[in-house]
Amino acid sequence: MNKVYRVIWNASLGAWVAVSELAKSKTKTTAKTVGTVVAIVGAVSFSADALAEIAISEEMGNTATSKVANEEIIDANGKKIDGNINHPIAGLSARVDGNNPLNVSQLNAVTPTAIGDTTLHYYSINDNNVQGANYKNDGAKVLNSIAIGIGAQTQVGSLPNITGGIAIGEKANVRNDGIAIGRNAFANEGLDAGGVAIGNNSKAWAHSVALGTNAIADQGGVDIENASVAIGAKSNSGDSDGGVAIGISATIADRTHDTVAIGRKASVETGAGKSLALGSNSKILAGAKESTALGFGASVEKSNGTAIGNNAKVTYAKATAIGSGAQTDSKATQENGVEVGGLKYQAFAGATKDEGMQVSFGTKGNERQLKNVASGAISATSTDGINGSQLFATQTVIGNIANSTKNMIGGGVTIDGGGNITGPFVVNNNKYDNIANAIEGEKTKVKEGANTKVSFDKATNTYTVSADAGQTVDLDGLVKYDRDPIDGKVNKDKVTLEGTKATATKDPVTGDITTKGGSSLTNVATAGDYTDVNNASNAVNAGDLNNAVVDVTNKGLSFAGNTGKPVQKKLGETLDIVGTLADGQASSAENIRTVANDKGQLEIQLAKNLTGLESVNVGDTVINNVGLTIKDGPSITVGGINAGGKTISNVAPGKDGKDAVNLDQLTDVKTTAEKGWNVSTDSAGKTSQVKPGDTVKFNGDNNITVSNEGNNVKVELSKNLNVDSIGLNGKDGKDGLTLTSGAGKPGVDGKDGITRIIYEGQEVATLKDGLKFAGNQGDVLAKQLNETLNIEGALANDADASGANLRVDSKDG
Repeated sequence: MNKVYRVIWNASLGAWVAVSELAKSKTKTTAKTVGTVVAIVGAVSFSADALAEIAISEEMGNTATSKVANEEIIDANGKKIDGNINHPIAGLSARVDGNNPLNVSQLNAVTPTAIGDTTLHYYSINDNNVQGANYKNDGAKVLNSIAIGIGAQTQVGSLPNITGGIAIGEKANVRNDGIAIGRNAFANEGLDAGGVAIGNNSKAWAHSVALGTNAIADQGGVDIENASVAIGAKSNSGDSDGGVAIGISATIADRTHDTVAIGRKASVETGAGKSLALGSNSKILAGAKESTALGFGASVEKSNGTAIGNNAKVTYAKATAIGSGAQTDSKATQENGVEVGGLKYQAFAGATKDEGMQVSFGTKGNERQLKNVASGAISATSTDGINGSQLFATQTVIGNIANSTKNMIGGGVTIDGGGNITGPFVVNNNKYDNIANAIEGEKTKVKEGANTKVSFDKATNTYTVSADAGQTVDLDGLVKYDRDPIDGKVNKDKVTLEGTKATATKDPVTGDITTKGGSSLTNVATAGDYTDVNNASNAVNAGDLNNAVVDVTNKGLSFAGNTGKPVQKKLGETLDIVGTLADGQASSAENIRTVANDKGQLEIQLAKNLTGLESVNVGDTVINNVGLTIKDGPSITVGGINAGGKTISNVAPGKDGKDAVNLDQLTDVKTTAEKGWNVSTDSAGKTSQVKPGDTVKFNGDNNITVSNEGNNVKVELSKNLNVDSIGLNGKDGKDGLTLTSGAGKPGVDGKDGITRIIYEGQEVATLKDGLKFAGNQGDVLAKQLNETLNIEGALANDADASGANLRVDSKDG
């Protein structure tokens, strides 16, 4: 600010007024007071609408001068005054227009209230009376910059011609036109200017913004597009171009460019550039570049992954997990075709070539349905998704084909739940397993012989068999179908070879079956692969049978345990299931059982509660029906507990009478015992300490005898006391009483228990003497001490009574 003048708004005049700072008031000197008399030198007023270009000069001694450039000044006589000379403007009349100059009288009439108090209010800096840097308002080192606070400063950086900058707060620091607000806030220049750091210990480089305690916004570029932003306590956008970290502890690793981490503890790790982590604890792991994690705890471990939903997780590159808890927990597979039920479906379009090219909507055991899917295109090249209605349409067509096929075949065929069309077929009351057999079975084959001819008439669809004249057709030797013995119809389901009837016998011991007789079929062709269902009805020859037996024998059985390789055994081979228990050693199976579980396994189970065992040996430890014994160590048996010379530790303090005690308790007893005990008497003697092992003697005298039986001490008082005197409190509580008898020996009861006690020549009354009561007439009533005398009247208890008419006088004792 200029050292001589300041420009203020005068509300009463509606104009800006240049006022000299050399003005003195005639009141007390204070920075908070503007004098009622204002000294103005060369003052010029101007309205808010039109400001004159006025340059206020520096202070020149005690004289203020004004310099008006490029303006014409006319005095009261109409004379033009050169704008570059120092002259007062004299002869100005008092004017009230906002656009006219003022004279000194008008300015002197301006009150301090109109001008306004120049003291700065609501602004304070507490340095605890310890002056720091910027105390002399010298912290702003850069042109047009501001530094407010202890140690606050703006610095000239490495970039030329950069002005401005704002540093507010203790040790706030700005280089090259940045903004730093907060204790130790630092706006650094980086590769360019203009960083913004707001918050204690926040740091921001060129074009970057750090907002929040300990927030850090680094940068690696030279223009605004490469700046980074960090908002939130402990947020850190790292040294990354275009990084944005928003949220408490949101972080972006250094040199991880064009990334965004939003949310508490959201993070993007090293090498995961061009990624987005949005949500508390969302995370893009190291190297997973160009990935997206949206949702609380969502995470992506590989590049180009997308995890959307709370705790969604992607573990393969290019994979997508959608939905809360969704995971890509298996690889995508390349599917070019598939075989189902012996039918091959091939030439699938769109087969993936990458294990990560997948979208997961849940996890194994927590799958989700995909709802509201539009109908996809169906073509040889289509890769669209298919919805339920499209599958229903295809299944409807397949069902129609199956039903129509069944109806066309007829013969009682059926379709099972799996879509299989099965027989038997019934043709001319003959049953066949398949169509080929039915057709073949219904054919009549007639072959020409040496003396026969066969002809076929297409018009009548008949065959004619003719024989040479004079020749006989011999039908012997032909294989014929069996006939029903009742109606004589041909049974084409059965053929019996003529010849010796076969008989079969079974060995009761070996189970072998021996067949005798019958007819042999020779030159039988192989039935083909016996595992092929299409060959199931073919006749087999001996070679087929042998091959099947060998195959089954070689396949045998495979045996597997929880660990180790499976053991393969051919049929007829022996599998040894062994143990190392020697012959003759006691054994039992009562704690073991085998169970066939639902996995098709024979499970060997051991009882949780073992019974019938004689002993268990583990190293040097033996457990049997006697107890537990450790060689050269402790034992717990029916005979008791033997610590074997070992220390028993971690023994809890005993509480009940039969509980074991630990060393701490014994130490306490020892400490108490060593203290001994004290013996004292009612006499003035000192207290005596009895130590362990000391003997305490209990002594008697002529009237007291002390004896003991074992640990029992017996104190006896002599039946005949021999004492000098007995004190009974005396007359005034000091002197003892002297007891004498009247006629008998000195004592309490006298010789025969009748003589009374004499005190000072008077007999002492006894309990039986009591008191006697007499009325005006009647007997005298005698009452012993402690007995009750009832004085009664006949008036009822609830009747009115008064003592006003009664009086009690003392007369003659």
